[in-house]
Amino acid sequence: MPQAVAEIFEPLRNELIGLHERWALYQSVFGANEEQFDMLKRIASNFFGYARWAMYLDLILSLCRYADPAESSKKVGHRPNLTLERLVNVVTANNESFGDGLKASEWPAVEVCRDRDFEEIRNKRIAHSDFVKMTARFNGQPIDWPSREQVKQFLTLCTNLMDKVHQHYVGCPFAFDAFASYAAGSGDTLIKVLAEFTRRHAADVEAGKARWLIDPPKGWASRLISR
Repeated sequence: MPQAVAEIFEPLRNELIGLHERWALYQSVFGANEEQFDMLKRIASNFFGYARWAMYLDLILSLCRYADPAESSKKVGHRPNLTLERLVNVVTANNESFGDGLKASEWPAVEVCRDRDFEEIRNKRIAHSDFVKMTARFNGQPIDWPSREQVKQFLTLCTNLMDKVHQHYVGCPFAFDAFASYAAGSGDTLIKVLAEFTRRHAADVEAGKARWLIDPPKGWASRLISR
């Protein structure tokens, strides 16, 4: 890989690896099923609610930054960004035919996904408190946040572009999600530990050895009455 391309590709590669890890962790903790999330709410609803929201916003912002324009200013070089578009531009300068292929296929797919599903939310709700959006929210009108499927699609499109560049210069695919399983595993461990805690704690409460430190499960009182 030419040095000019590698200088852009390598930090973008590392950031993409981290995005896959964070997405896998989010999915393992908050994306498995409603029963699992109900358990987290029983243990510490405020904490896990904010943790879920913070991780979700971080993913959206990180993906949008990743796919930002190469420049934040009309004056070239004045406010450069380290983004996929900058990579595509550098690749095109190095190999015009290959770069033109990225501009005709992979990069437009990223742009369409970004602009259609993420950019308005990023600009008007996360980065800024747009007057219309915020007043609508507080008047009870819901905001259409990107779904998990849309986040997954955005991440996949960014990965496809990066992988095509890697294959062109290095000759083989790159496993950008290689460490995602470890991140997901840490989330799975957290859930297993908390599930064991709730099981043991419920048993202690029912045996009269403790009082509820967390919210009791639904129907707990009725079960006691029916005994």
